[in-house]
Amino acid sequence: APRGDTNGTPRLSEDRQARYGAVFAENVFRLGPFHVVPSLRWEHEELRIDEGVKPANLSRPLIHADYRKDVPLAGIGIGNDFGPGNETYVNVSQGYRPLRYLDVAGPFANFAAGNNPDPPRSVSYEAGVHGWPARGFYYDVGLFEVDFRHRIETQAVNATDVVNVNTGDTRHRGIEAEAHYDVAPWLHRPASEHLEIFGNASLLEARFTASAIAGQVGRVPAYAPRYLLRAGVLWRDAADSRAGLSVTSVGSQFWQDSNADFGSGAAFVPARIPAFTVVDLSGQWAATPRVRLIAALSNALDSRYYARVFQNAIEPANRRAWRAGATIDF
Repeated sequence: APRGDTNGTPRLSEDRQARYGAVFAENVFRLGPFHVVPSLRWEHEELRIDEGVKPANLSRPLIHADYRKDVPLAGIGIGNDFGPGNETYVNVSQGYRPLRYLDVAGPFANFAAGNNPDPPRSVSYEAGVHGWPARGFYYDVGLFEVDFRHRIETQAVNATDVVNVNTGDTRHRGIEAEAHYDVAPWLHRPASEHLEIFGNASLLEARFTASAIAGQVGRVPAYAPRYLLRAGVLWRDAADSRAGLSVTSVGSQFWQDSNADFGSGAAFVPARIPAFTVVDLSGQWAATPRVRLIAALSNALDSRYYARVFQNAIEPANRRAWRAGATIDF
């Protein structure tokens, strides 16, 4: 149908509302070279769905539902300053993923009574060291683990009805590192110029540790690549002119928790999203103190790759693309 055409019979009509609020507090307590940062947070979320038209193939009644969730959270961080500009750190923090509309009342299925899952919860642990030990040099190396509990998954109740329930737990752990160094002084450039070489890496091991679904324990959660690497170089000056080159490499990953292929023939989707590498260029030139010309080249090597999959299709990523423009400050 042409865009904007409102003729015909509506197949689905829903009004949806989301309300969110949070109250939080934290403080830093300093004890010599140590500092302790406790924090508390209370989050409130409301989802409201009012359905006027439902898909004709569904036998369920129209959806008129309110979902209200309150989530208390806490965290604590401990740091120790040592040497010239270095710090060790440890922190433990609670978190959660807010509910989405498809978690509580997706429009394209019959939902059984009691479809009211709780928000998935997490506890994050991190320990590492970072600092500025020399002029122009920064580094950060840390170990992490995230225990994610009560993931929301869809289970079939019978041939036509499904329910979204909290079914399983996952564990994500690994190492993250980053560093950047300004080499401009080595090249005897003016103090107003900076030429930073940077890189960061994340190595991840993720697994299901519990699940109500048979055979799920030990599988890798969807969209959890084993590695994520990024490196590049950035030049900038005092006038805010800058140019940058970055290379991003992402390891292969599963697109669904079952770690299985899907479909057949022309609709076949392999279990893994292949690894890919993308090169990007960007820059801006300060023509005057108030006018900056900007330009960027995305996917400069015109790589063919994809990073998202649906059960009926692969979504190709954008090929090489450029953009240009100007920024004016008033």
